[in-house]
Amino acid sequence: MKLPPELAPVFVRAHTRVKHARPRGEREPSHPTTWANFALVFDCETTTDLRQDLTFLWWRFCELKEGGYVCQREGVVYADTFDAASINVIQTLASGKRAHVEDGCPEDILVQSRTTFVDGEFWNALRMGAVIVAFNAPFDLSRLALEFPKAQPIRSTESREASQTLEEPWAIASRSRCPDRTTLSATYRPRPASA
Repeated sequence: MKLPPELAPVFVRAHTRVKHARPRGEREPSHPTTWANFALVFDCETTTDLRQDLTFLWWRFCELKEGGYVCQREGVVYADTFDAASINVIQTLASGKRAHVEDGCPEDILVQSRTTFVDGEFWNALRMGAVIVAFNAPFDLSRLALEFPKAQPIRSTESREASQTLEEPWAIASRSRCPDRTTLSATYRPRPASA
């Protein structure tokens, strides 16, 4: 016996515009007057379980030249928890590839642990004033962090400034303009040099 199909509601979301309508409160787009001289671009890959721990990430350090960012160094970072066999797989992969960098820059792909990357390239990029570019910044930064404080809500009338002193611990914060959302903040403290 065949049952008739059941009707189910279909929900469609669309953004419509009225043709020839006057724009409401349009503002000039705000663009930076100057671009950062350097950029550190990275993207994390994680485990597929609920924890989504870092497995590895690819990064590029770029310099602003003639109106565009040009790659100066490229690398891959593996999780601190990787065993020797997993690290060897990453090193083998990297050694068989040439980095996509500007002429005169190192063509080998730098292979590092998460800790070495954060204490080295990442921290140095921050000190140089580089813009940090991640494809999902709050998530990717949280994969680099070992710990982070609980997020605090921001009201639309409040203005909070992140401490950006480079000699002391550096605070990274992403802010939301929506009063009902929270802000993700993580503090990174460079490890003291081992004696």
